[in-house]
Amino acid sequence: MKEVFPYLNHFDPSKIRPVVEPVLGEMKNEALNEAQLDGKIREAMEKSRYPFLQLEYAEIKLHSALAKFNRKRYFESKILFDEALPKYEKDQHRKAVTLWMMGYNALALEDASFAYSYWMGARIILEEIVKGKHFAIVKPETIKWYRDRIKELNFTMATNCIQEVYNWFGIHDSNHMDGQTVDFSEKIFEDIGYRKSHEANQLIDALLRLSEMSNDHELMRDVFVLCGVAKYMLGSTSESIKYFSEATSKLEPRSQRQAVAFWLKGMAQWRIPPMREEALTNLIRAVDLFKELRLKADKKHLAQVMLWYDEKLLIMEKELEQKEKVLLSI
Repeated sequence: MKEVFPYLNHFDPSKIRPVVEPVLGEMKNEALNEAQLDGKIREAMEKSRYPFLQLEYAEIKLHSALAKFNRKRYFESKILFDEALPKYEKDQHRKAVTLWMMGYNALALEDASFAYSYWMGARIILEEIVKGKHFAIVKPETIKWYRDRIKELNFTMATNCIQEVYNWFGIHDSNHMDGQTVDFSEKIFEDIGYRKSHEANQLIDALLRLSEMSNDHELMRDVFVLCGVAKYMLGSTSESIKYFSEATSKLEPRSQRQAVAFWLKGMAQWRIPPMREEALTNLIRAVDLFKELRLKADKKHLAQVMLWYDEKLLIMEKELEQKEKVLLSI
């Protein structure tokens, strides 16, 4: 969060006037109790010239949200973020940065689905900015800055949200899911997003029964992966590992689908400390397979596919290095 906040005013100066700045500085004082911090927030808002200076108002809200976040008052910071976001509708750069921060707050609230949604929204805006949709970019270094931020956000999403890695599953392969299965998957993830755990689990059970009855082995393998992701998001880690294990043993050997399933399995196993060595083994398998697949794409002169693997390998190897350090420190 604290690394992302400075991006807000990277190209355009802060909208905070000098009369408000000292109060925002006082908010950072860790010696303040909650009542005193709330008082500083009210003082800052009283000094703002809302509704005449809406961007200043929004920025005060963000400073207040950050102060609450740093004190682990995540529900209170969420309210402040929600109040700030609509004020940036005409400032897409700041809207993207706000969504990025909101993702971290959602993650702190243990709501990975909303975190992913916020981060997806931020990434879409950043990609649109690079394409010149919201305003013209003249300087190459500006485009580079935005592309670097997209890479940074991609890493955050891939290492914190299993949905992001699941999106890699069939990206260079045909989809084996029929329309009915796709409908089930969309409803499952919708229910998870709305915290309807019972309904989501019922749908998972129903989907497994239907896929078993179909005798379509390719469909069944893909359903195992889908159910593993859903169970992971529901917090049923042991069950998610069971489904990922079924998938890795049945998917085409050395395929991209199997490689992604190994990475998903490793992500799930990492949640359980006694399984972390085995998790690392599966993550390494996934990286090795991605390197093989990247080499195959090179031999076929598939430049865009090679670039895709290069980008994902950067994320995977960085995450693998961090996890290896964690194991060595124990």
